[in-house]
Amino acid sequence: MVLEYKPGRTNKVADALSRKAELASNKLEEIADMSQLKGAIPERIREGLEKDPVAQTLLKNVRSFS
Repeated sequence: MVLEYKPGRTNKVADALSRKAELASNKLEEIADMSQLKGAIPERIREGLEKDPVAQTLLKNVRSFS
């Protein structure tokens, strides 16, 4: 068996396969970042509502009707 080096442009299939794992890893990192962001948004909204006097008044009024 003889191994012959071919630059990426002349050996597109091998080049694509060698990058496949790198691209998958990048995509997994993006998904993980988005997942953390989604988890943080509701918490940030709750924190904002607790500090917002208008929201507190509205919540107080809604709770009084329950």
